[in-house]
Amino acid sequence: MSTPCLWNNPANLKPVMPSDAPLLDRFFQLAGYRDCNYNVVNVFLWQNIDPLYFLVDSSGRYLLLFIMTEHEFYAFAPLCTPEYLKEALQELDRVFQLNQMPFIIPWCPANVQTELEELFPKRFSFEINPNETEYIYQAEKLRTYSGKQMQKKRNHVNFFLKTYEGRFEFREMNHRMPRLS
Repeated sequence: MSTPCLWNNPANLKPVMPSDAPLLDRFFQLAGYRDCNYNVVNVFLWQNIDPLYFLVDSSGRYLLLFIMTEHEFYAFAPLCTPEYLKEALQELDRVFQLNQMPFIIPWCPANVQTELEELFPKRFSFEINPNETEYIYQAEKLRTYSGKQMQKKRNHVNFFLKTYEGRFEFREMNHRMPRLS
């Protein structure tokens, strides 16, 4: 784990530890963001590469989660119910100002973008980097391609099956298969 050196932690942020998983999960559930970055598994997958720190407001209404490395300081969108989003964003802004760092939320949900624009007009620009876009699908949906969300994938599969009928075969993958280079 790299040692943070760009910040002085005036907000008394606490490092994320495995014992914090239930607390983080509760706040991820409260926020309800539908993005692969907003879940406990993702936090702990990247923890050794990008150390995470957090704070919970004194009333327990929101949790702010930060990534701090030797070269970066940025935050997740506030983890809270919509009614506390404005207050949480103001606190998030305060933490960035205390650390004299630019206010950055790399994975910013649409409702948070709207609130940021209302709170701080013309202060932010929002960009989508297609190279960093990921999706999480339920395993059953990938097996059956059921539902509206999977319609494009189902159409691609059906096109392939019709176009290449009789010219392909399914094989079980195993360790004896030749490696493709």
